[in-house]
This record gives sequence, C-alpha cells and structure tokens, in this order.
Amino acid sequence: MGEELGLTSEVEEVLRVAACEATDYEHVTLFKVVADSQPVLNEAELHWGGFMKRDTLSRLIENNPRDFVPAFILLWKEFLRRSQ
Repeated sequence: MGEELGLTSEVEEVLRVAACEATDYEHVTLFKVVADSQPVLNEAELHWGGFMKRDTLSRLIENNPRDFVPAFILLWKEFLRRSQ
C-alpha cells in the first residue's frame, strides 16, 4: 500500500476468496483502508487509479466486463453482497 499508493494507514481485512478459476487459482484477500491523505499513484506500479461511486463501477463492470480481470469482478460482487 505504501509503495503503490503512498499510504500508511490502518488496514482492515474485508474478505478472503479461496483459490479458484476466477482468481487464476490464487488466494485473494480484499482490504479496506480509511486515510486522511490522498493516495499518490506510483506509475511504475499502477496504470490507472481513481474514485467512483458504487453504481458507476457496477455499471462499468456490467457493460464492459472484459475491461476487468475476473478476480476483481468476483471481489466486487462479494463486497457488495456483504456490505448491503
């Protein structure tokens, strides 16, 4: 988080997904961070970053699923399911 975003805040685990086809057979963990400072993207580590509303991201995934890796789609859907 420090290397990619320049943040050093507390990290909270949100969910874990066991290795499966959607995660390319990797175990994946999703974390939540609340920070007082804006993230600073390390362009050598990240191609793009931004903020958007939940509905906007859900619509982007629905309309352009090939723009997202399957693991992200899986995590996003599980995150939404658990946060309702």
